[in-house]
Amino acid sequence: MDADLHLEIDGRPVAVTGSGRRIVVSTDSPAAVFDQIASAALPVGVGRMSGARALGRLADGLAGSDLELVVTGPSGAVATFGAGSRSRLAQLVTGSRHVRFGSARTLAPVVAGRLRGRTTGGLGHLRQRVQSAARRRFGRHHE
Repeated sequence: MDADLHLEIDGRPVAVTGSGRRIVVSTDSPAAVFDQIASAALPVGVGRMSGARALGRLADGLAGSDLELVVTGPSGAVATFGAGSRSRLAQLVTGSRHVRFGSARTLAPVVAGRLRGRTTGGLGHLRQRVQSAARRRFGRHHE
């Protein structure tokens, strides 16, 4: 596979490049890309899903096809989905073992942007998912 696509999401430029089994989505607004992925329509028979679970479903599909998707922002790789990606925290959040978050340095601008305004509801949902997963895993309430 070879890809070189330039488009806009919410008025922001996004570059999609790829070679072999690796696809890279580069943007100055990774949160906008995640929002679009998380709210995309799923094929009939897959069921309804949104938010972090939709990102996990995407990762599982990519892994099943032996593909890797890397979303990068201004500070570097924010998240990797698909083949070869593994993270306990990401699994708790997305439900998939095929997701890996970037470093705190690359995630900080995405989280800070959410806290500043636009879509803070997703963070509350994220917190609830992590707490719920911790309760299931450890059998008690973690906050």
